[in-house]
Amino acid sequence: MEVCCMEDSNAIANVIIDDEFLPRQNGGLTIMYDVIRTYESNYYASFTIENHKLLARLNNWNLT
Repeated sequence: MEVCCMEDSNAIANVIIDDEFLPRQNGGLTIMYDVIRTYESNYYASFTIENHKLLARLNNWNLT
């Protein structure tokens, strides 16, 4: 699956100034992406979603 992302000028950033990352937590969903090509205002990425909970559902995902 591939995804193209563009900047949303109306988005409000939730910026927390901190030098540390949050600790890793256990969960049933893994989202990974690799940026394949960058442009001035967007980029192309290879996108992977893994569901580790057999009974969990991933409904209504819209990646555009």
